[in-house]
Amino acid sequence: MKVVAGLLFVCALAAVATLGVLDQHSLNYAQRTDFTFDYDGEQLGATLLTPEGKGPFPVLVFLHGDGPVDRFANGGYVGIMNQLLERGVACLSWDKQGVGESSGDWLAQSMLDRAQEAQAGMAALQRQSGVDVGAVGVIAFSQGGWVLSELAGGAKGASNVDFMVAVGVAVNWRRQSLYLQRERMLSAGYSEEQIGTALAFSEKSDRYLAQNNLSYDQYLAWLRDSAAPAGVLTEPMSPERYRFVMRNIQADMTAGLAQVKVPFLGLFGEKDRNVDVHESMQAIDGAFQSSNWRDYRLKLFPDATHSLLKAKYFDFQTPEEWTLSAEAMFLILGPDAFAEGFLDSLGDWVIATSKGVEKKAIN
Repeated sequence: MKVVAGLLFVCALAAVATLGVLDQHSLNYAQRTDFTFDYDGEQLGATLLTPEGKGPFPVLVFLHGDGPVDRFANGGYVGIMNQLLERGVACLSWDKQGVGESSGDWLAQSMLDRAQEAQAGMAALQRQSGVDVGAVGVIAFSQGGWVLSELAGGAKGASNVDFMVAVGVAVNWRRQSLYLQRERMLSAGYSEEQIGTALAFSEKSDRYLAQNNLSYDQYLAWLRDSAAPAGVLTEPMSPERYRFVMRNIQADMTAGLAQVKVPFLGLFGEKDRNVDVHESMQAIDGAFQSSNWRDYRLKLFPDATHSLLKAKYFDFQTPEEWTLSAEAMFLILGPDAFAEGFLDSLGDWVIATSKGVEKKAIN
């Protein structure tokens, strides 16, 4: 009987622990409003989360990175959204086209398309209660940085954006691709000489593809005849991915950054394997210095990844590389999976900036 009782006690503890782990990944909102909005003939499935307390609340709109991302990034946004909700900031996010409850195809979009889609999403806030449409910011992750720069560069309705946050963004599409390749080859054990040869080939190839409007069949023929050196990926892109890349291969944040006239926060991880964060920070700083814009802050977090997670546990380049132990650690750590100080830095800046925007609007 004692053995049975002991086993029951252990099982009870495990159940409690499991509930605690799961609770860390639950969204802590006062109200959830699911709705759809239209853009370019497509229906986008969206969610607005509002916090406890008396509104209207400032809002942060989420701009996703690459891939088929749903409105909560498969749970990856939960810790970030909870940090904002706890501080009195509402969150708006939607499924990318062709994902979840959204129609369309995100691979058929340019960064300008996505910026205009974001404007449609922000316009839909006018129909929602409890939010302050005079204090609306955007938070862009990774590839979303080019969406942010299109908004700043004059996408229709860009004046609706009152502040901007950029997390792990690259400035130039082609240079980011080369950096990504370099990091992949370093991890695979290639020598510096091999990496140099491969990068020179890839840089020349990217320039050729960017300058020529090859059909998909022409691209496949070019790829077969290209005689790529060791370390260069030779698996062809799908037709959809190829057209997406060609639609966006000239993306660069520089022109859009020069047009930024709202408070701006850039957050980066020092151990980023996807983006050269030092180049990004220098380019952003240079653009603002040139345009004489001073209301910005850039912060680099040591031992942090592309997604601002702790590199000690999550030092991967793609989600496909995650191990079972890393997935388990993410579940166990919850918001503590993020780099030390990231969530507080984000939350403090957003709430202080949104209050400043509200005060300016009143005056």
